Amino acid sequence: MCAIITNLLTIDLHCFCDASDKAYGAVLYLCSINESGEVQTSILCRKSKVCPIKAATSPRLELLASLLLDRLASMVIYIIQVPINHIYMWTDSTIALAWIKTPHEKLKTYVPNRVKTINTLCPNYDWRHVNSADLISRGTSAIHLVNNSLWFHG
Repeated sequence: MCAIITNLLTIDLHCFCDASDKAYGAVLYLCSINESGEVQTSILCRKSKVCPIKAATSPRLELLASLLLDRLASMVIYIIQVPINHIYMWTDSTIALAWIKTPHEKLKTYVPNRVKTINTLCPNYDWRHVNSADLISRGTSAIHLVNNSLWFHG
């Protein structure tokens, strides 16, 4: 699917992540507005991973999802080489969001290394809270996603 509109005024990237006890993942949407005010939102890419075998807390899994999102967004921005006006990073975890916004030196084991990576890769991304981005981590079937307008267009 192509997400191109002619005579573009702005291009924003909206990036979402979520985690469950089974999987965590990230999805990126490109939102374009042209001179006529037409808005087009399309899924750009997604990535998911199975949770580690070793039990992890929900906040740590949400942090892994945030790190995955950060890496995916960095890679996509590098590859597409399109001027993006604003990059929004959305998580439904207030704990992971608080960690990301805390200087890594003040955090304890496990968390600071991931937070440091997130803040080093993408220091100017606008991290925000959203409730919720569950489709990526809840084991949704491909058939359900194919017919899901919210998944493809936000």
